[in-house]
Amino acid sequence: MIRAFSQAFEASCRTHAAKLAMLDPTGAPVSFANLFFTVIAFAEALQDHGVVAGDLVSVEVADPIAGAALKLALVRIGATAIGPIPSNRSAEFTINWHLVTPDAGPVRPDRITVDRSWIRSPRRAIPITEGGGMVRSTSGTTGTPKLRRISDAALLARALRGQEVRGAPDGPVFIGYAPGSSPFFNYLARAILSGSLQLHAQSDDAANLRAMDAAGATTAFLSPWNFRRLLDEVEAGTDP
Repeated sequence: MIRAFSQAFEASCRTHAAKLAMLDPTGAPVSFANLFFTVIAFAEALQDHGVVAGDLVSVEVADPIAGAALKLALVRIGATAIGPIPSNRSAEFTINWHLVTPDAGPVRPDRITVDRSWIRSPRRAIPITEGGGMVRSTSGTTGTPKLRRISDAALLARALRGQEVRGAPDGPVFIGYAPGSSPFFNYLARAILSGSLQLHAQSDDAANLRAMDAAGATTAFLSPWNFRRLLDEVEAGTDP
């Protein structure tokens, strides 16, 4: 029985293996099978760099696909993923590792550099380790943003609840939220569970409209800011 998002992610990737899951920043297609093997390769690399179950790991990688795959890999090996911490909140968390890109600056013992060498075929199977999760920003009961740890099981419950209340996507989806945000992962998770192609927002609004048209997107999940930008682009007469 599937009880956690890591299990649901693997099951969906196997079921929809040949289908397109995402397009990378260059426009190259990423199948569900490739996405799954990327997560396994990342999990393998994380373990090889010393990350273990129970570690709290800050993912400081801007690319939406790489960032999401790293978070899924961390959850799979029983670690907890968290995004970059604002300086005024850093005292609240003890970060074991920081995942950074090669341009991040000076080498530090707690930094793991994620580069192109991580994109490869996995060499070994990486089973799911219980206890993984993510630290996410939530509004809580007061409306004040709070950082809370969400377990692997709760990640699945939230995604399923979203499908139950709002329906599962019935075709390609466009996600117009910041890659590190909680809504971005929620919609990414729902697209994965439904076996839908997902498109991620780029900085060029006209290009986003053309991409949605080319993919035949049936659903757009938009932040108010991105909704306004795309609406302005449409009203300006952009022809997809």
